[in-house]
Amino acid sequence: MGLRALVAHRNQEAVRWLREAVAYQPKSARFWYELGAAYEASDDGPSAVAAFRRAAELGAVDAEYRIGKLYESGGRGIPKDDTQALFWYRKSVDHDNANALNNTAWAYATSTDPAIRNPAAALECARKAVRLGKDHPVPNHLDTLAEALYVNQQYEEAVKTEQEAIAMVSPERKAGYVKQLEKYQLALDDKNRRMHAKK
Repeated sequence: MGLRALVAHRNQEAVRWLREAVAYQPKSARFWYELGAAYEASDDGPSAVAAFRRAAELGAVDAEYRIGKLYESGGRGIPKDDTQALFWYRKSVDHDNANALNNTAWAYATSTDPAIRNPAAALECARKAVRLGKDHPVPNHLDTLAEALYVNQQYEEAVKTEQEAIAMVSPERKAGYVKQLEKYQLALDDKNRRMHAKK
């Protein structure tokens, strides 16, 4: 009921149901994680962090990323705290969890905060996330890898990786991937023009 309410954007109702769920099953990482998401959607940052922390203690590694994101952006009653954000992002990569690695790679690649932005770490996390998919790469993970390659100025590889992601993604989601590909292609074309101009 709580998850259904959350999906329907009835956030306060979701909080009520999910608080009952964690009272009934206090060792369910999933229930604590969903409660954190409901609090976050309700703009109650401190309660969201507390619920995500409990979820993380119970093994929900994606919760560590969510805490990092809350501290990075600040707001919702949470102070912007780059040290805390970086701490939680680093915790999330201590696990062989492809989604946590992917999310952290995206944060490292796209953050505008110099304390968090780390292109080399982004590439390392993104490559590991894709490797964990073995023979079945996830398009979203390939998209993150392409962004990590791009911020490391490996434009040709970024283009190839994004093309691979586009070939796998559903038609309704292609537009965002195509936009990313255009960005990488422009960077590659610009690099090639500069190289030819030097000759």
